[in-house]
Amino acid sequence: MKVLSLYLLNKSGGLIYQRDFNPESNGINKLSSNDYLITAGTLHSIHAIVAGLTPPVLHPIQENQTGNQNQTGLFQVETEKFNLFIYQTLTGLKIISIVQKGVSQETATRFMANVHSIYSDYVMKNPFYTLDMPIKCQLFSNKVLLLSEAS
Repeated sequence: MKVLSLYLLNKSGGLIYQRDFNPESNGINKLSSNDYLITAGTLHSIHAIVAGLTPPVLHPIQENQTGNQNQTGLFQVETEKFNLFIYQTLTGLKIISIVQKGVSQETATRFMANVHSIYSDYVMKNPFYTLDMPIKCQLFSNKVLLLSEAS
């Protein structure tokens, strides 16, 4: 699985982490900092709108093995060049991954669950991290890079 880009959004839709993997060779244009913030806010808003429009009968709450709590919102966007997947935690953190075309939802969900585990271990246990603020932890970035390369 080739991961092209990764976003982490806090529960209010603020972008707290963004990383492009191999930006020169992945076929996705590099954006400015402002464009990343706008993209994150737009994805958060679309997710909230879709969650509000989806009747609860269509998506009953089910137990799943990955911890993905995204039960009624936007799950996946498929394009000609890439797939976008959204994973939501119980605390409202959204992990958005942009991956190469053809990656299954199970594979992407497993990757995002692993990112959530790394986030829990290296960001939330960091005594210097302030909740809902941008992540500046180099150890977290290194672990995410290793995970993306291993996927």
